[in-house]
Amino acid sequence: MLYVTECSHTPSCCQPSTSLVARDSQPFSRPVAVLFPPLSRPCVRGLAITLCALVSASAFAGEIELKSLASLKGDDATKKKYGPYVGFFGGTNKTLTGDATIGGVPFSLNDFDGGSTYGIEVGKSWKSKRYPLMMNLEFEASFANNELSGQASPETLDATTIDPVTGLAVPLIANNGLAGYKTDMNSVFFMLNGSVSLDLYRYRARLGKFISGLRPYVGGGIGGGQLWFRNTITQSKDQLTGANPLTTSTGFPFAVDDFVNAWQWFGGIEYTWKDKYSIYAEYREFHYGELEEVEDLTTSGWALGYRYRY
Repeated sequence: MLYVTECSHTPSCCQPSTSLVARDSQPFSRPVAVLFPPLSRPCVRGLAITLCALVSASAFAGEIELKSLASLKGDDATKKKYGPYVGFFGGTNKTLTGDATIGGVPFSLNDFDGGSTYGIEVGKSWKSKRYPLMMNLEFEASFANNELSGQASPETLDATTIDPVTGLAVPLIANNGLAGYKTDMNSVFFMLNGSVSLDLYRYRARLGKFISGLRPYVGGGIGGGQLWFRNTITQSKDQLTGANPLTTSTGFPFAVDDFVNAWQWFGGIEYTWKDKYSIYAEYREFHYGELEEVEDLTTSGWALGYRYRY
């Protein structure tokens, strides 16, 4: 038969008033089965609130993820893995190095008034599917201008040499010989460049618009172009030393107007928005091939530019 007894092993919030225990007609010491006790109203209310909070948080997170995926899916820049671009740049050449030898006499080589460079570029980019990298191949045309100056050192001015005819010692530089110069160096070069960029634009949902728009890069190129000197001013030994300011120089250096090979390397950072428009700042180092009177000629400086991808 069935009888009612008190249960003292359940929590106070969930403790029932009674429980049903089945027993047969024969008396024995333990029950055959115990039914689960019903929950009280405070427990039911707490469980319901917790369940609703979990469901709401899951729905909110799912909505954010769906919106992010939808924005990436509809973004043409995400689908596009390559594309052409055009751009232009301008900058300054801060340093110039090299060795000048005129008529067998060594001269210093200085950039006394700075220099400038301008150019245009047309290229194409490829985005890696696996890695956050973008490869670029471009054709560049540039114009550069530098104002050079130099003079013979005091040791060279005082140096002597043996005259092959008389066998006597004569000054290495005569009184009317070339002792100093100033000239404008101009060049037009055509370069084929390649570069690699760190493409963070694909992570814009996590990094934000500004950080994902930054694109550091490094590259280099080879090519050639025309180089010429103009407006050359010479200074004789007497003019340089002040012995006779009226003595003009008979030397005429830098009569170069020829095709020259060149190579360059550069590195910088680009900021892009909509993966279509971008501005960039870069450091450039340009190496000229050997000239008749100048060796190891190198210019370096900074440039600012704009690119448009379509």
